[in-house]
Amino acid sequence: MGRTAGRSRGCKNCLKRKIKCDENAPICRECSNANLECSGPRLGPVFIDMSNKIKRSTEIKRTKAPCRDSTGRDSDHIMFQFSLPTTYTPNAAPLFEQLYLSNLIVSYSCPEGQRAGLHMWIPNLPRMLASWENPVITYSSRATSMALYGRLIKSTTIAFQARKCYAKCLQLQKDSCRIDATGVQKSPNSSSLASIAATCLLAVFESTASTTPDGWVHHFSAAIRMLLLKGPIACQRGLANQLFRSLRLASPEWHNLPFVACQKSYLDDLVDILVQLPSCSFKVHKWKKDKSLRESADLRRQILEQTDSLLLRLDLFSELYDIERLTTAFQASFVAFFHSACLICLNYHSVVASVSMTETSRMEEHAEMILKCASYHKEAGIHSGGSFNMSFPLKIASLMPPSEDIRERAQDMISSWGDQRGLMDLFQAAYPLCT
Repeated sequence: MGRTAGRSRGCKNCLKRKIKCDENAPICRECSNANLECSGPRLGPVFIDMSNKIKRSTEIKRTKAPCRDSTGRDSDHIMFQFSLPTTYTPNAAPLFEQLYLSNLIVSYSCPEGQRAGLHMWIPNLPRMLASWENPVITYSSRATSMALYGRLIKSTTIAFQARKCYAKCLQLQKDSCRIDATGVQKSPNSSSLASIAATCLLAVFESTASTTPDGWVHHFSAAIRMLLLKGPIACQRGLANQLFRSLRLASPEWHNLPFVACQKSYLDDLVDILVQLPSCSFKVHKWKKDKSLRESADLRRQILEQTDSLLLRLDLFSELYDIERLTTAFQASFVAFFHSACLICLNYHSVVASVSMTETSRMEEHAEMILKCASYHKEAGIHSGGSFNMSFPLKIASLMPPSEDIRERAQDMISSWGDQRGLMDLFQAAYPLCT
């Protein structure tokens, strides 16, 4: 049987004498010094009796509880625990506003950098809304973001609320114009930029909601007038420069001065060519409308010279930049705009001159690339950011190519695109063209 003494493994003599044993076998040092017979150190397991301690620790103390009145405070406490849940619900409007605004920013953001976006100032909208206490920019961003999101998910309720915000913003703009006329506003610089940004957002709203066929043109014209008041030198840096890149003017001073401090991106180089197309379009429209001008050699020469010059610039542009790579939604839109410009120039050239087989083939190639870019956006989904950017190139591809097959395919693409993304009326009315 195992021994039940203390935990020490010393010999019996050391335990009895209550001294420390060095536990050497067969005789410890203390027994050797005292000339005593040593029993040797303890071997094997040592058992310690703990039954008394365990018994004492597990005893339960039972005390008689006093009687309590069940109709007193305890009943009230129990009733409180089983009360009905509250009907309070938190306000979800700020969360939905963040959702709409985030979708707007993603739709117009460029993953390749801030210098290469169609509206590079839109990603700064949260900071602008936080720093400017201006209801015009608040309602314009709310209207535009809700209109865009309502289009994508085909929600008539969101679209209706967007139009209400749009009407409120128009009224606020009218009131702010009256205040500006009296000179009462406290911060003209920031309010000027806020007014330009809000007007640009309203133009985006009109291109999205299409309440009137040319509403977007009027808003862009108003934004351009406000930009002209600031002057090109004031648009060389910061938000003013970003807003200018969304509007872009064709006059020489606006062509160079705003880019003194910030160099041009490849999109800016393409826009330099695109802004020359309206003047050429005006001449072609005159040529087609007035039969007497068709005999004018001077107007014909002007159209040929301008289209040849633009085509040469586009050819040089294609040698500098990769206009065939489709890796992002923005790149697909950029390539579509390039081929749209080429197709427009070739079409205008064919109006006043005979078309060769080579030019016909080039027009068909440009139209095919536009359809390829649209297919890329279609595969990327409705939230790819190209739904509204591609409406103009697709309409060009449906009207200007010489091949009837390509025009029909473009029309089919427009029908499916407009039906799936809720943009059919936008394709029909938002972009008046001269063909």
